[in-house]
Amino acid sequence: MSGYDSFLHLVSKPARYISIEKNSIVKDKDTLHTSILLCFPEVYEIGMAHQGMKILYHLLNTTDGISCERCFAPWFDMEEQLRKHKQELLSLESQTPLKEFDFVGFSLQSELTFTNIINILDISNIPIFSKDRGENDPIVLAGGPVTSNPEPCADFIDAFLIGDGEEALIELADYNRRAKEKGLSRERRLIGIANIEGFYVPKFYQEQFSEDDNKYIGTVAISDEVPKRVTRRFIEELKIENYTKTPLIPQIATIQDRHVVEVVRGCTQGCRFCQAGYIYRPIRELSIADITELTKDGLDATGYSEVGLVSLSTADYSDVTKMVKDVSKLTTPKQVAISLPSLRADRMSVQLADSVKQIKQTGFTFAPEAGSKRLRRVINKNITNEELLASSEMVFARGWNTIKLYFMVGLPTETYEDLDETVQLIKDIEMIAKRSGGKRKINVSFGPFIPKSHTPFQWDKYVGVEEIQKRIFYLKDRVSSRIVRFKWADPEIAHFEAIVSKGGRNIAQGLYNAFKKGLRFEGWSEHFHYDKMMEAFIEADIDIIKGIEERALDDALPWDHIDSLIKKKFLTFERKKAFRDNHVTTTDCRFGDCHYCGIPTPKDDIKLKAEKPNEEELKKRQLEAELEKPISYQDDYSRLNSYRYRLSYTKKGQARFLSHSDVIRLFQMAIKACNFPLLYTKGFNRKAVMQFGPVLPLGIESKFEIMDLWLVEEKKDTYIETLNHYLPAGVRISSFEFADDGSNSLTSLFPYALYSFSDKNLSEKVQLGLKNLDESESYLVDHRKKQIDLKKAICSIKKSGNRFNLCVSIGAQDGQNANPIMVMEKLFNISLEELPLIEMMKESPLREAIY
Repeated sequence: MSGYDSFLHLVSKPARYISIEKNSIVKDKDTLHTSILLCFPEVYEIGMAHQGMKILYHLLNTTDGISCERCFAPWFDMEEQLRKHKQELLSLESQTPLKEFDFVGFSLQSELTFTNIINILDISNIPIFSKDRGENDPIVLAGGPVTSNPEPCADFIDAFLIGDGEEALIELADYNRRAKEKGLSRERRLIGIANIEGFYVPKFYQEQFSEDDNKYIGTVAISDEVPKRVTRRFIEELKIENYTKTPLIPQIATIQDRHVVEVVRGCTQGCRFCQAGYIYRPIRELSIADITELTKDGLDATGYSEVGLVSLSTADYSDVTKMVKDVSKLTTPKQVAISLPSLRADRMSVQLADSVKQIKQTGFTFAPEAGSKRLRRVINKNITNEELLASSEMVFARGWNTIKLYFMVGLPTETYEDLDETVQLIKDIEMIAKRSGGKRKINVSFGPFIPKSHTPFQWDKYVGVEEIQKRIFYLKDRVSSRIVRFKWADPEIAHFEAIVSKGGRNIAQGLYNAFKKGLRFEGWSEHFHYDKMMEAFIEADIDIIKGIEERALDDALPWDHIDSLIKKKFLTFERKKAFRDNHVTTTDCRFGDCHYCGIPTPKDDIKLKAEKPNEEELKKRQLEAELEKPISYQDDYSRLNSYRYRLSYTKKGQARFLSHSDVIRLFQMAIKACNFPLLYTKGFNRKAVMQFGPVLPLGIESKFEIMDLWLVEEKKDTYIETLNHYLPAGVRISSFEFADDGSNSLTSLFPYALYSFSDKNLSEKVQLGLKNLDESESYLVDHRKKQIDLKKAICSIKKSGNRFNLCVSIGAQDGQNANPIMVMEKLFNISLEELPLIEMMKESPLREAIY
């Protein structure tokens, strides 16, 4: 049972708030010294796509004495129900209130989630401002890239972790154990945390302002017991033991629904606008052997049909062609696609291209960022138009239909001449697409430049909403084509993000004002209210114009007390190089000279796991690839010469909150993980052939659901046990039998369904409804813009013991069908809020009606 059970059926996606995932972990609280709640301040399907949370969840839960559970931001409808029922937010795994954990840690991936953090604290009855928390409150943590400038939300957070968390959080938990043994006060515990490398505790630091003009001059430590500056923490090497071999299987599809393997951390390309390229240095790679092992184990444990080899730029892996080739040897026989993040056109090879399209031809993504050679030199994007065009030609020639292009607008020194060159580049790629024939598409996205801390452009300005809009429409008006799709990020959201990312502690009051005005989920454009947000900032005396302006190189910045290990002197030099007449670029230091950015030791800290192949080796591999025969699939099979099996299964407990599409996805993954001899569809995007029975209404349990599966070999006796191992709690296979039904669909074979329900709590309503139905020749009700005659749709309602059996038509050709929730609402006048009281259960699908 969950604290949400009485109202979870009333929200749009109830599966966001349950935990029946395979491979989730619940520990015995009696064995623990530290409990940590990881909270991603976005909805479940976004948070569960984040690799960092998965790494920390695995590491913490595999360490004795530590438990780690999860929580995500409630959507608007869930927040409404939580507040209405005075219900606190609960952890997924053990349904524990957040305030009962030792630590509540937020993952800060974007400034657009800050109001969600405030909302989560408020719903959880944890004081919003850190100054108001007492001895019995959890210590609120935050980590992630946005903590590079922690000041805008410093008033809400007790301690920030700056940098990598793998080692730091284990040290934090061990310190917490010792602090508990000594009985230390909250104040002393925070002093201790501030002395763990990488942790910043804002209460021991204070902003300083000049006396004459109240200008910000820096943030200083106000206690002798804490470091003067906080140094970013990073792990020296990626280790395979830091990654789980049995990943969590999300119960609903995530935004990037695939198995993920981190192949590289860090980037030294030196794009001057890119915060991640500086704060994740140095480069650390996993070995190819480790990558293939994690790929194999992860796919075996999950059944995903796609694996993502992720990093800031996977194409920069020291021997990317061999790495992808070795992974494809595992994935191709399993009918699993390989996905790569944004590729650099100057790194792509035919061999690499072939490796990623063997199963699924997804689009290719390039990020030139700027359309002119001059502006790309300014931002240190070392790629030419010739390379981009040659790569585009190759992509279309090798069979891809879509190229995605990412550009930025409002970059420092950008002119309308640069925009004209962007237009010309898009048109040149369009011409290549047209020459290649077929249904080609070019998706072009533009994002406003937002200056970020610890980058060479941290001093620069956000050019403003009106100017960004003007430049975007200038581009759009000059790119008119049926094959070019044009989209852009909201300049108003970018303005908000720029104010926050460049701001100090005064931003916190503006964020709190925004929360009080009901603002949430700023990253969702349909829920972003620009006028209200600016009003909230102005009420907090935040200058929304000055806050985004350019700053002098000798100005103190709100994040100067955070040592990212990148020297400010180096960033200053990089900015000056960008603004010189010849726009001097900086080379990648992995295979060349050290530029002394500040990372501890020149070259020694770079952990490359493979040698960069020389030209001779690349030619040899290309020749081998050309001689290699492509994998052929058994396409001799079809539904006519394969075996059709029918599986019956239950859907009980919290599994009733899984939607029909959720169930289909989980079965597809489980069956794939089992390595059954499946019949697949033809073509590139091959899928297992299966069919599911009629939709079960969300929130209703079932004793008997059905699906059909086609195999190219006869089933084995172990299949039920094997498949149940991969399915979530509440979903269990009860039979797996041969089905001799030809080509008939399950919907046509089972046009009726039998449900049971109890009237013990609502007997008067049920009796009145039965009386009205019995006395009517027809019983017309409006449902989804059409009329249904319940007299025809309901085959029978009969009392059996202390429950009623309800037989309804769910597949009648004349459309006179009914689902049980509609019957309860329209016939018995039972509201959705009252629905749990009738304890409805689906008994079985039926071939024939019961009258």
